[in-house]
Amino acid sequence: LSIYGGLGIKMERLCELALNVKPDWENGTIDCAAMGYGMGGDGPDAVPLGVPVSPQAKALAEIGQFAIACRPHNDRLFDMLAAYGNHMHIFLMIINTVGLTLYFVTSSDS
Repeated sequence: LSIYGGLGIKMERLCELALNVKPDWENGTIDCAAMGYGMGGDGPDAVPLGVPVSPQAKALAEIGQFAIACRPHNDRLFDMLAAYGNHMHIFLMIINTVGLTLYFVTSSDS
């Protein structure tokens, strides 16, 4: 969560308090199943990893709040942007994608 700054910590803590799940601070882990997130797996009833499945987790996701530690790594940055609302979220995604593209194009070792 360190690369996501204060908003990442706030989102994670808000979900922990709202879903009444305490992190295991000794091992640095969180029980994502107890927080209402899918754990992946095989079989016809398997829920994809990081998808909110409980009513409480779905309600938080609808307002742009996610348990960042329970989400797939590739979705975390975009989950952070969702906290700013729908219209701002889309604008920030575009700016983010353009910025990342320019960074990788201009940082080549030619």
